[in-house]
Amino acid sequence: MLQDYFDAINNRDYDSWVDAVATAQSAPQSEDSWQQDYASTVDSNLTVMIIKDEPLRARMMFTSQQSVELAPTSLPVTCINWDMTYLLSDQDGHLVLSGIDPSTQSMTACA
Repeated sequence: MLQDYFDAINNRDYDSWVDAVATAQSAPQSEDSWQQDYASTVDSNLTVMIIKDEPLRARMMFTSQQSVELAPTSLPVTCINWDMTYLLSDQDGHLVLSGIDPSTQSMTACA
């Protein structure tokens, strides 16, 4: 499921992204808006660090490359190393990404 999520972003495949995330995550994001947000994003070096239960979550580290204009406003660079914990849940019998734990999110510019 996590690989599907990142593949959808890298391939600009909105429909696959919708399948990989919870309805609450995809509903407010139109395809046009999503395509604009991820127009230059390429995620790589995906590493699952740990998976925990109650609530189900996966801590991941990855590298994101994007145009400066589409980078987070707090770190406007072309390459970011992320450390994030994704919340996971069951939706219609399969796992989906249902959010991000903001307390464990960090980003640093690539060296």
